[in-house]
Amino acid sequence: MSSSYGNMTLRERITEVERKQRRSSRNEERSQDSIDSNDQDGKKTKKIDRRGAKYDSQGIHRETQKDLCDCLIDDCPGCFMPCPKCSSNKCGHECRRNRRWVYEMVEIEDKNSEFKIATGK
Repeated sequence: MSSSYGNMTLRERITEVERKQRRSSRNEERSQDSIDSNDQDGKKTKKIDRRGAKYDSQGIHRETQKDLCDCLIDDCPGCFMPCPKCSSNKCGHECRRNRRWVYEMVEIEDKNSEFKIATGK
């Protein structure tokens, strides 16, 4: 039974095995790093898709072309706290700029009234 270790002692054999294991794990890490870097190089920055946005970049409702407050009252000057992103008082809990959804109806519980968005359809 021939050994690839030659005249090495048991202690030397163990350290040699450990070195080989370290080398193989380093090589695996390097190959993974190169794969990851290639993936990142091939990726292009995605542009934000504005087609599904219900509001434009100024917060104007695209369908009605109105600068509606999120409470849906036509002549409301803005009844919310200033938006941290655009400083508008017409944004509810989320900024209206390029927002993909819209409030369709607002019900007020203590009154017998509700406000709906006039879409023109």
